[in-house]
Amino acid sequence: MPRPRKSARLWVRPGRDDRAAVWVILDAGKEFRTGCSQGDVAGAEQALADYVAKKHDPKKAIRQGDPNSTKVADAISVYWTEHAQKLSRPGAIRKRLDTLLDFFGLKVVGELNGSLQRDYAEKRGSLSAARRAPGPWPAAHPRNPRLHCRCLP
Repeated sequence: MPRPRKSARLWVRPGRDDRAAVWVILDAGKEFRTGCSQGDVAGAEQALADYVAKKHDPKKAIRQGDPNSTKVADAISVYWTEHAQKLSRPGAIRKRLDTLLDFFGLKVVGELNGSLQRDYAEKRGSLSAARRAPGPWPAAHPRNPRLHCRCLP
């Protein structure tokens, strides 16, 4: 049985006579330069965070098909890139999406239910404010019929 693949990680490539020791990112058996010397740990960690963020594909996460593994933040990201930017007032939509991210961002799509949405309506202060929020849920996970209806009264 093969070894499980390790995730992206930092490694100090030892120095030689002709070059100094530097931080590199190891991922899938390949090295990616960070541009940081051995003493610049914070810069290397930031380079790793940027690398991992660049590597993450929200569309791929949604295509896996399991609403319990699809993050709401990924759904909102796909909605923003594929639909919301083409609307007449993308700035206003962006503010509403930021409000949704503040409340739902760490949840997964499978956790969305009526009581959670009512909690969101309470946080927003009024039911009408909660209803004005854009609805990326059906676009994000079309195979989940539970998401095609608004649970707010």
